[in-house]
Amino acid sequence: MSVQMQPADLNSADAEEIRESARRWVQFSLDRDFDSLTNELLAEDIQMMPPDHPLCTGRAACLAYLNEYPKIERFSLPIEDLTGGAGIAIVRGTFDITVNIEGNSIDSVGKWLATYRKGSSGWLMVHDQWNADAPMA
Repeated sequence: MSVQMQPADLNSADAEEIRESARRWVQFSLDRDFDSLTNELLAEDIQMMPPDHPLCTGRAACLAYLNEYPKIERFSLPIEDLTGGAGIAIVRGTFDITVNIEGNSIDSVGKWLATYRKGSSGWLMVHDQWNADAPMA
């Protein structure tokens, strides 16, 4: 008879580290510090799937995308669900953002889904996907 072990669920320290990553994502975005965002929060093999844009693979491609993003005036990124184990976490949340495009403030709300992997430097995002609930208006 063999006993199969189930992967351990995320512990509270893991969950808090991932929540802190989301808080840092917001602050780096508001500060337009996308170098720190990509180097500190994203895995080297990150796959970012922005809406209406081709897949961005790797930190350099994600940085190029983010550097072209409009100025962010306001941003929140609450986590709605966080689950995982064995060094993988799946995170689902919402966003509420205001960007400035050509002098106009544009609001958008939507949802996001990300996968994180735990490595020697902590939890890093390996997949990121988001879309708005409606076109920006």
